[in-house]
Amino acid sequence: MIIKDLRQFAQRSQQWGKYYHCQSLIACANCLETHRQKFDSENLAKTVESFSDLVRSLE
Repeated sequence: MIIKDLRQFAQRSQQWGKYYHCQSLIACANCLETHRQKFDSENLAKTVESFSDLVRSLE
């Protein structure tokens, strides 16, 4: 279930990044998807945490 949710979140984030022309959001979403596909739990957790920092920087 969590893997499916992460995939959907990464896809939505990529779409939002493209819509708003936000390269940093696209890059973060791409990293998330790559780590998800590789089942790289350590880097996946770090990337998820980095979304919070990214959101704060965009506010």
